[in-house]
Formats: sequence, structure tokens, C-alpha cells
Amino acid sequence: MTQESIKNYQDDSISGRVINDDCLITLDSIPEDSIDLVYVDPPFFTQGKQKILNKNNEITAYDDIWDNKDHYMIWVKNLLIKLHKVLKETGSVYFHCDWRTSHWIRQLLDEVFFYKNFRNEIIWTYKRWSTSSNSLQKSHQSIYFYSKTNNHKINIIYENYSSMTNLDQNWQGRGRDCHGRSIYKKKENGETESYGKQKKGVPLRDVWDIPYLNPKAKERVGYPNQKPFELLERIIRISSAEGDTVLDPCCGSGTTLVAAKLLGRKYIGIDISESAINITKQRLKNPVVSRSCVTLNGRKSYSKWIYGNNKRKKEIFSKINAKPVYRNKHLDGFLNHSFNDEVVGIKILDNIENITESTEGFKKAIRKRNCKYGVIIKNGSSIQQNLFSDELPNCDNIVYINYGEIGLIEEKLGVLFKKF
Repeated sequence: MTQESIKNYQDDSISGRVINDDCLITLDSIPEDSIDLVYVDPPFFTQGKQKILNKNNEITAYDDIWDNKDHYMIWVKNLLIKLHKVLKETGSVYFHCDWRTSHWIRQLLDEVFFYKNFRNEIIWTYKRWSTSSNSLQKSHQSIYFYSKTNNHKINIIYENYSSMTNLDQNWQGRGRDCHGRSIYKKKENGETESYGKQKKGVPLRDVWDIPYLNPKAKERVGYPNQKPFELLERIIRISSAEGDTVLDPCCGSGTTLVAAKLLGRKYIGIDISESAINITKQRLKNPVVSRSCVTLNGRKSYSKWIYGNNKRKKEIFSKINAKPVYRNKHLDGFLNHSFNDEVVGIKILDNIENITESTEGFKKAIRKRNCKYGVIIKNGSSIQQNLFSDELPNCDNIVYINYGEIGLIEEKLGVLFKKF
């Protein structure tokens, strides 16, 4: 790479660059004090080869194998030294790691960026499929936020108040008494003074509940350990402004660059993997973003996928002791216990749904999840309401039950099992 091409990074007419090279080599060519924000998502010292099948059934992989801990730490320290050099005085770095190396990384960051410039340890928490283990399920990663100086850019983002917050008190004016304690302001007549303006919420905390990319996410490209767009979007909003330059020295599938581009920032992405660079270039041409209900409305909003405003469904699941399934058109959940050592799928049919079409979709859904049996419940409002029609699809492994009969679900399942 020539020095001339590096100068183009600072050209306002060019939004960004994607470079297939060793980041330690490329960083030597980037001018000092030219980068506004760095996000680093390096190899995690897994001591293995990361690979996955993408949508075209092609192997995409990178090696995360090191001679030993010292080898890895020397590489990280060299990277941090070079990143510190290219960062502006107002710049910040976000370093992503997990339980394997977080305790080592923090020491190196204190050494290179100095302890006084530590801002936050951000905990990215998420829920994933559980696996058998002799320890607690690992469901978070750490992102260390350091600035180059105390004069760093910071944009305060607000989140919704907790459900435990007394919102009525937030409208009341506050002041300080003679001892410096917070008190409610009073009018001359002794009444509490209140404000009629909208509150922003509370400043963003350092624990972020952002879902891990699920297998069906539209933005998933099949690259190992792909991070969700919403995670990088939040980081970029906090520590940069439109027109700033964002650098990702281990850009992988390019999530950082996609987020930077859509937020009006310039970007530089570097990766030694040719397949990673090819995926990144394709994503930049056609960015796809997935929005989760959790980040939009909070973790409790998950229940809306299945319940919505339909209290009847929630009531049914409570009565039959069932667990809900989210984001599935044809399957609403499973019985919370096995029946004769078999898992039983549940579908709650609304009045407007077609029984034949719903049954076909339900059959496919439970078959895909290795369920032998299923129950379709008519979500009617009357106990005396007849079931759909006299002609039901012929399904030996599915029980049809009226809402008024859900108390008999065990009995009806028993009859079903006796057929086999």
C-alpha cells in the first residue's frame, strides 16, 4: 500500500476503504492522529480454527491458534501501540474480548492507554441456546472503553426508565437544601413544583442487553462470531459524530463498517482473511439490518411475539403448563413436561385462521423439531363453541381441543398415545 492511497482515507469524497492485509503492517501507513474511533474485535485466543457454512455452503474460516499466551499478548500489545498512535486526541477505542483474555487485555490497555483514560467495562449480555456444562452458562462478553485523553467525544444516549421507577416523581422539580441534599421544589403555597416537559429517560448503563444474532437473522452472512449491527451502531453513536472516521483493524464480516456507513461516518476496515474482505464488500454494497424487539422495547417485549394483546393465549399457556416459542408462525410452544417421554408441541388457533392450512404448517414445524405429537387448541371465547367444522384434517399424531376442554388435555393425549 502506498502513502498516496493512505491520504485518500482523509478525503471527504471517499466514504471508506476495505483492505486485505495484516493490520499490524497497514497501521504503520495510516497517519498519526487521524482516526476518531476504533473498535477491535480480535481473535479471542480460542486456540482453534473458526469456521462455519455460509448461505452458499462455502467454508469461511480464520485461524485463532497461537504458540502460547505470551505470543498472543505480544501481538495484542503491538496492536494497541499502533492504534494509540493513529487515534486523535479526542478519539476512543472499544476493545472486545471474553472470559478467556479479558483479565489480560485490561492490563495491556491500562499500560498503553493509561489507567486514567479507562471509561467503562461494557458488559454485552445475551441469551443463547444452553448446553450441558459443569459451570454456569456463559452469556456475556466484555468491551473495554478507553479514550486517548480526557477530552474525548461522548454522546449521551438515554434508555427507558425501569418499570420500578415512580414516573410521577420524575415530573417534580428538584433542588438542594442547605445541606446539599436533593429535595422537591416547593411553590409559595407549599405545593410541590412540577415540570410539564418530556423527560429523556436515564443515561445508558454499561450493561447492554442486545440479542446474539439468531440463525434466522436477515443480516447474518455466515461468518464466524459475527456481531449484531445494533451493538456496533450503539458504540458508533456514543463516541463519534457524522463525518468522523471509524477504524476496525480486524473487521471480519464488516459489521462495524456497515454501521459506520449507515450512520454517515467514514470507515477503514482491515482483515488478513480474503474471504472476510469479500463478504464485507458485498455487505457494504447491500447493507441489511435486523432490529430486535429486545433493543427496541426491552426483554419483556419478547412475550408479545406469542401473546401480543391476546390475554386468552397467556391464560391457556398458564393452565396447561406450557412454554412459549418466539418468532414462529406455526408453533406457539411446548408442554413444559414430557408426555410418555415425548415432547408435545402446542398451536393455539385464532378464530380467523384456517384449520387445514394451520395444521399443515404445524405438522412441518413439530416434525422439524423432532416432536412426535402435537396439540391444536381452538382459541374460542365460548366453552360451548363447536370445533371449526365436522371435517378435520386426518392427522394421527395431532389432538384437536376446544378451549373449554383444555383441562382434559392429559386425558386426550392419553387416548392419542394408545393408538401407537
